[in-house]
Amino acid sequence: MNKEYKLDFIRNHMNIINNISMFFPVAPISQEKLIFLLKNKVITSKYLNRTKEDIEAEIDKYSVNSSKINQRALTTQIKKFDELMAVPEICDEIIYGLLERIYQGKKQPNHIEYVTSTEHSIPTSLQRFLAYKGWNNTYINNFFDRGCAGALPAIHNALNLPYATDIFCAEIFSPYVDLIAQNLAQKPNPQLVIEGTLFSDASVLCSTIPQKNFKKAKSNGLELLAYNEIIIPDTHKGIHFRSSTDKLNLSVLPYVPAKIKEYVLDFTKELCKKANLDFEKEKNSFVYAVHPGGPKILTNIQEEFNLPLSYFQNSIDLLYNYGNFSSPTCPVLLKNILENPAIKKGQKILAIAAGPGITINGLVLNKI
Repeated sequence: MNKEYKLDFIRNHMNIINNISMFFPVAPISQEKLIFLLKNKVITSKYLNRTKEDIEAEIDKYSVNSSKINQRALTTQIKKFDELMAVPEICDEIIYGLLERIYQGKKQPNHIEYVTSTEHSIPTSLQRFLAYKGWNNTYINNFFDRGCAGALPAIHNALNLPYATDIFCAEIFSPYVDLIAQNLAQKPNPQLVIEGTLFSDASVLCSTIPQKNFKKAKSNGLELLAYNEIIIPDTHKGIHFRSSTDKLNLSVLPYVPAKIKEYVLDFTKELCKKANLDFEKEKNSFVYAVHPGGPKILTNIQEEFNLPLSYFQNSIDLLYNYGNFSSPTCPVLLKNILENPAIKKGQKILAIAAGPGITINGLVLNKI
């Protein structure tokens, strides 16, 4: 079997992404209002051990302001739930509600890849939902605690399966913002101010179908050309996330953006090599779906690739319009590419994200 025939054979037995839908638990709220609400949560906290002036000065200095993020979707009315519920339980209930909306009127899925870093219950919201629906033979594959990069390995896995598969990504940060407020009420923590003004609630559903069914559907799709994943050496302490009922331990160490910058170019060259592409020769022709993470990470990648910032405008716009919603972000970038008529069939797409580990994950996709 020659190389080209083998590649065609593999492609014809892989899934294709044919639809991506985004769902918010609530309508987005302006960043200015959310920063005001965070200040108010801190100042009115029963754990208050600081002056109002000190708190406001810290939040004004370190928050991700409205020049970088215009609005975010945060479920601010948490008190509609039982006040005795732990933070993970609140996340679970919001995710369960999203599942009810997403699958309303839909047929039972064969297989669901479930991606989240903010749900930690057993059984999961997805398991409870499937049991309620009587969909007892739907397969589940979990991609938990992969952070911003979580969707990419899930997409890689789903596209290698021989049957239709859904990829469901959901991140609910709102209850953690309440914990951030409790912590800030007691002592300064600039990193928590950043996290409390960066993240957003969101979910996304990517639907994939077998190649043979896609040909009949007559719609746009994304096919997989290559996948790559590495753990950057000596960076396992770079991103840390632990939560409980009344405490939050969330940290992203200052060296994280620099480490990603140090390794991302070689990583991307290897990723493209797996797709029989030369990154340096092809980089100007790619459409990019790079997880913005935060403004510094995106700028570092742009500098390392030696490309104009305009190549990453879709990532900049997404961060500005919605904030960082972690794992659903890359699928939403791909949704925009899939639905954009100006991006023609045959266009190569490069998707990159980083998460705890520190792990860098990447996909090369082809629009068909």
